Amino acid sequence: MADPTSLPALEKIWSGKVPEGREPLDEVVSQYEIEKAMRWMKQGNITSWMYGGLK
Repeated sequence: MADPTSLPALEKIWSGKVPEGREPLDEVVSQYEIEKAMRWMKQGNITSWMYGGLK
């Protein structure tokens, strides 16, 4: 939901790069999804208006 207070925690588990190919999602936290979440927190998300009342 792009809550900016989550950014420090995501930055701690982000490796700094998204690996090529598929990640074994049952074994690791998806670096692609972490990067996407951080990007949405920093740059915004066009659908964030839908989640405004869910806090």
